Amino acid sequence: NVLDSQSNSDKEKLNILEDLESYLVRRMVCRLTTKNYNRLFLDLLSYLRKTKNYSRKSVREFLLKQEGDSGRGPDDEELKQIWLYEPVYKFMARPRLRMIIYALDSKLHGSKTEIYTLQDNLTVEHIMPQAWQIHWPLPKTNGINSDRRIELTEERNRILHTIGNLT
Repeated sequence: NVLDSQSNSDKEKLNILEDLESYLVRRMVCRLTTKNYNRLFLDLLSYLRKTKNYSRKSVREFLLKQEGDSGRGPDDEELKQIWLYEPVYKFMARPRLRMIIYALDSKLHGSKTEIYTLQDNLTVEHIMPQAWQIHWPLPKTNGINSDRRIELTEERNRILHTIGNLT
């Protein structure tokens, strides 16, 4: 078993698990298929046994060699595009969204952060309401012409279901 190998320190094991988690979450956010994960991870174990190198570097090398939608890991630019512009609220299951938002919240904790516990039954909510036209209408004046009003409406509608508008 890779995780039981005496050649790996606890930190190395944690780093490997973090890389695997990152790989899976990136694929989930980018809507890549989960088909053949069983084959992928069996191939990973075979690769590690064959190379006799149960290291973070070796796991990363294997994952980076993967091609096609059933194995490739999205690069930073692909992830950024999805993260900033795609309506994740519409295509991602709520438990998965909660997992991501919870992880983001956890990473924001610092030495000066008030300690609090998040309940398990929290729901994903929009910061700008889904019915923003009623609750946060565009100003009626301030020199906003009709073209600018259309532009602002389209921008609000575009960001409504993105990760930056969810809590």
